[in-house]
Formats: sequence, C-alpha cells, structure tokens
Amino acid sequence: MKTLTLKLTLMCLFCCTYFFSQNNTKLLIIDEDNLEPVAFANIIFNDNPKLGTISDIDGVFSVNKMQVKRITISYIGYETKHILLKNLNTNSISLNPKTNTLDEVVISSTENPAHRIIRHVIKNRALNNPLNINSFSYKSYNKVILDGVNAFNKDSIKPILEGKHLFITETLS
Repeated sequence: MKTLTLKLTLMCLFCCTYFFSQNNTKLLIIDEDNLEPVAFANIIFNDNPKLGTISDIDGVFSVNKMQVKRITISYIGYETKHILLKNLNTNSISLNPKTNTLDEVVISSTENPAHRIIRHVIKNRALNNPLNINSFSYKSYNKVILDGVNAFNKDSIKPILEGKHLFITETLS
C-alpha cells in the first residue's frame, strides 16, 4: 500500500510539473556559411510586430512553445526566415547570408566642379560687390553723451559737473 501511495504521489508530482511548466525552449541562431552565432537578431512571434525578442550576444533566445506557433527572424545582411515551431527539429536555426549587388560607379576625369564655381565668382565679382549694390549698404550715425548731471544726486557734485561731459563718442558707419 505504501509503494502504491508513493508511486501515485510521484506520478502526480511529475504530471503537475509537466502541466504547469513554462515550456520555454532556448534556440540558437547561426550563420549558415561559417556556423558562427548571429548576435542581436530580431525575432517576431506569431507575425505580431509588438511581440518578439532579440537574440543575445551568443545568438541564443528563449521562446514559449505553448504560446508561440510561428517566428520570423531577420537580420541585416541575411535573408529573413519564417519558421513554424512545430516543424523545427533542432535547437539551432541557420540564416543564409544575402548578397546585395550595387550598380557600378563611373569615375570620369572631367573638371572639378569647384573650379567652375570659382571661375564664375571671379567673373561676376563686380556685379556682386556689396559696395555697388544699394540694398547691401546704409549709413548710420550714433552719438553718445554721458554728462553725469542726472547720474549723481549729491548737491555738492552737481555744480562741478554742470555744463561738462564725462564721456562723448560719435560713430559713423
């Protein structure tokens, strides 16, 4: 009787552990050519851009197989991969490198455009001279006088400074 009770208790314990476990699985993302881990790859769960994660520096990420049915892995320089988790046999996912071809660049030995611009500036310098254009010039006259009569309230200094100036400046520009 004790062994039956012990067996039932252990069976219940294992069943509870199985049913209440998170069922998280760690997956590894690797480069298909050199088998190096792909760090910081973008992973989207169930085609919902608001649900997802990124792989760590070792290319590893965790996924809950009970909640996530499909993952999409993308990374710059690699082809985007869509995977159904039920079809995944291993814990590593390989990404294929994607090669981008660029159009050819033609370098010609024509004149430097800066030299053409400088030649036009020199040719039109009389036309663009600010001294010859009225809209760029004006005359300004300023005069500042500091007499000190209103600056000092003491009656003993006022008679000395009255009619005299402490500072005068004139500017014509």
